[in-house]
Amino acid sequence: MSFAVIHMKKLKGPDVKGIQIHNQREKESHSNFDIDKDRTYLNYDLLNDSKINYTDRIQKEINERYTGTKKIRRDAVKLCSFLVTSDKSFFDGLPPEEEKRYFQEALGFLQDRYGKENILYAMVHKDEKTPHMHVGMVPITPDGKLAAKAFFGKRSELQQLQDQFHEHIVKAGFSLERGISSDKKHVEPKRFKAMSVREEIQSLEGQLQEKQEQKQQIDSSIKEIKGRLSDLEGDLSGITKHGLMIDQIETKKPLTSRDSVLIKQDDFIQLQHTAKKVPLLERQVIQVNNENQHLTQKISGLDSENRQLRQENKELKAENSKLKAMLEKVQTFFRENQLFSPFNEFLHKFSKNKEKQSEIER
Repeated sequence: MSFAVIHMKKLKGPDVKGIQIHNQREKESHSNFDIDKDRTYLNYDLLNDSKINYTDRIQKEINERYTGTKKIRRDAVKLCSFLVTSDKSFFDGLPPEEEKRYFQEALGFLQDRYGKENILYAMVHKDEKTPHMHVGMVPITPDGKLAAKAFFGKRSELQQLQDQFHEHIVKAGFSLERGISSDKKHVEPKRFKAMSVREEIQSLEGQLQEKQEQKQQIDSSIKEIKGRLSDLEGDLSGITKHGLMIDQIETKKPLTSRDSVLIKQDDFIQLQHTAKKVPLLERQVIQVNNENQHLTQKISGLDSENRQLRQENKELKAENSKLKAMLEKVQTFFRENQLFSPFNEFLHKFSKNKEKQSEIER
């Protein structure tokens, strides 16, 4: 028996770019070896006819519907990503129109549960070993708060999500068992773990790209500031030269005062202009130097973040390779020993017994 599977993870702002790149296949993936590029054209989004910018769409929803008075924190959860799937044998037994209807039913369930206006995309991937769908939800409450906790703060919500998703799918005519919790030791959770690791890698790669773009912008800002600084130094140099020429200004002693001198009006106006300009230019030089120092420090911080992200990415790719190898060994063992059917029966009985035990405890 196959399972109705739904999985949710929360994403903060910096993670969104990586998920967009992964979902919409915007770059060649070096971490997901299951992707068959020759089948990528079969992927489709149930809500969008073309690629979208996830960050822009999220910000659009926030701009139009957020009613909070406080500025949204950078580490706030801005996207809840659902993964909807089953196992390969289930999809192998479905005609294409029924496979699409399965994902449409899942999308409708999520729209009804969390608000149609909150669902931004529903990307179906058919270029990997098992068809699956990524659904993105911006967690804005009916009263205009950006609060993933309001939707998923209770631990029971994810359990109810599994229960009610299974009920919905069965009513829609699909013969599937309820998904088993990911801590149970069977094949699908291992694939889930591998997929989760790959998602994390894509997220990190997106963050890395974002940091590199920030670094390029800061480099441009530093070049601009250096140009401004050079111009200011040129102005100051001109003033200094002008100051050296003051001694050459022709002056005369007035007949009526010993403490005064007479100079030409044009020279007097030039001296006034110079005197006013010096303090302003000095302040601008100090300000530009401070900006330059701040941006240089920011560059150093981004370099450090980039190194850390690359290391995390490297570790996750290694973990992903181990999980992939482990999963293939488990699948081979089950296939060679014809254990899939009896093992699924065992899991079904285990699940039923646990449900009975829970009812007794209540």
